[in-house]
Amino acid sequence: MGVSTKKRRKLTVNNRLYVWYVKEDYDFPNYVLHVFSDDKQFIVHYHLRQSSDIRHIIVHGPDFPRVAGTGGVWRRFRCPEWGIENGAVTPRTVRNLIDWCQSSGNTTEVDYVGKAVPLGGCCISCGVNLRGMIPISSNCCHKCGYPVAERAG
Repeated sequence: MGVSTKKRRKLTVNNRLYVWYVKEDYDFPNYVLHVFSDDKQFIVHYHLRQSSDIRHIIVHGPDFPRVAGTGGVWRRFRCPEWGIENGAVTPRTVRNLIDWCQSSGNTTEVDYVGKAVPLGGCCISCGVNLRGMIPISSNCCHKCGYPVAERAG
């Protein structure tokens, strides 16, 4: 089943259809750029006007070649600016965002406020998956309290 394109912009990149739009975020005082593919495998959200020290993109879909294991839960990754902060969102900036997401390369996983999270994996005490679940201010498992020594930089 395709996606609704009513009141949304379309963009074709490498013979693949993407749909994008900007909408106000009611939880935060800013707008969010939503970009997704027609087959719903690529789904990302980018909050506009993020400061450079916490800038990140939210990945929902499984199609994110930069990092394996995306899809299902929200995962956030450090990302470049794409020139969106200084002006309006244009098809060129959306294309740059898609190209960056579809390229291979290293990126840092961050928590909901853009701070680096401890390296992923499971807690050796209780077995809960720690990937993206522990804020940087914490140094222990959120379920059992077991100390987590490693951190992503």
